[in-house]
Amino acid sequence: MSACAPPQYDSGELAHIESMMCSFKKPRDVTELQRYKGCFTKESSLLLLDGDKSFSDSLRKLVWRDKFTRPQLYQCLSDIRTWSSTNFESGVVGDGSLRVAKIPRDLKDLDSYEYDLGANLSQEGELIDMLSRTRRLNTTFMKYTDFVHVQYEHMIVKTAIGAYTALFDCTNGELLKMKHTPTLLKNLINECLKVIATADPAAFRAPNSRVVLDSDRILDVAVTMMKMMNKESTLLRRQVALWNNTELTNTTGYFTYHARQHKVHCLHLNMIHKILEAKTSLASLRYQKVSYDDTF
Repeated sequence: MSACAPPQYDSGELAHIESMMCSFKKPRDVTELQRYKGCFTKESSLLLLDGDKSFSDSLRKLVWRDKFTRPQLYQCLSDIRTWSSTNFESGVVGDGSLRVAKIPRDLKDLDSYEYDLGANLSQEGELIDMLSRTRRLNTTFMKYTDFVHVQYEHMIVKTAIGAYTALFDCTNGELLKMKHTPTLLKNLINECLKVIATADPAAFRAPNSRVVLDSDRILDVAVTMMKMMNKESTLLRRQVALWNNTELTNTTGYFTYHARQHKVHCLHLNMIHKILEAKTSLASLRYQKVSYDDTF
């Protein structure tokens, strides 16, 4: 996208963009859309292919703060494997599935959390219609309240597992066998949930939120994932070893940022995040490279 100029008519006037799908390396990279703002209206549709909530948060904060002029935002969670060879050439490998939700214009409007996208496909635009008709994508359309619960669960699990595999430089299976692992994971899970409850209280107002966002249940999800992928490790561990802080700012960094913003005391999260920041900077110093770059 950084190499692509906004579309224009022969007159030089910016062309209207009815719908767009986009993906970014870091949450802060959504600012690349600034140059396209003149091409969008509130009737346009924009689908974020990045599943973490930090991307939609950054889009609202850094690009479209005004909810009345912002295009309609959608976001997806995907297990589809993709490839890319150039800025303008990409594709998918095999089959997979998408889970898509419509992001409310006003996150304080609790009624919009219950909007059933799947039951109202005829009222949505061309982009959603295309997703619904593309069978190979196996798209499921969700209420935002259900989507955000899955989103937070995913972020908490990858933060807890990723933080400790990066800290101890170990695989998932090794972490699972270590002494005190359930307690260590539970400490981070509880602090992540405390941050969410303060920063995004609407996520806890749905009838089933106390069941879905329960620390014991999320711990079970984390343990099950480590058992299933016991010989593998995490993206966070690999990136820290390569002096890359992209995933760090999108896991422990995301939660410590919101903890600071909302004055939530998170002893374990803050300490581990600082240690991993130091470990990342040490890796860059050893190789005489500097790629340290705060996202938040």
